[in-house]
Amino acid sequence: PLAASIAVTKDQMAMIDSAGYGRNAGESVNARRVVGLWLQNYVNSTGAAGDVTGYAQEGNYRMDGVGFAQSNVGQRCYAGNGTTVNTGSSPNRPFAGRVARFVSSTSIYVEMGWGVDGTTTG
Repeated sequence: PLAASIAVTKDQMAMIDSAGYGRNAGESVNARRVVGLWLQNYVNSTGAAGDVTGYAQEGNYRMDGVGFAQSNVGQRCYAGNGTTVNTGSSPNRPFAGRVARFVSSTSIYVEMGWGVDGTTTG
């Protein structure tokens, strides 16, 4: 179920907030964790929380950012916004997943989903 008064965007990171509702990932005081990418656009712009259900797909996704290195493989990463990740944590950045593969200093593959352990560093 989606949070109230929002629209989420296909192929952006799907975040579950602290109340248990879906929204686009990004810096938010309600940040909890990313569970995958939205499968399509979903709109709950006029409804209450839970009026619309959106679906996300877990998996390994190529994501952009800056400052990546081979040594980041296995480490946690965090959503910078709906389409970028970084390896630096912040209290308001949701856990996005684990770095699965290094591509370049500006691109990595991230393993996302409920089963991805975010409690320890790699």
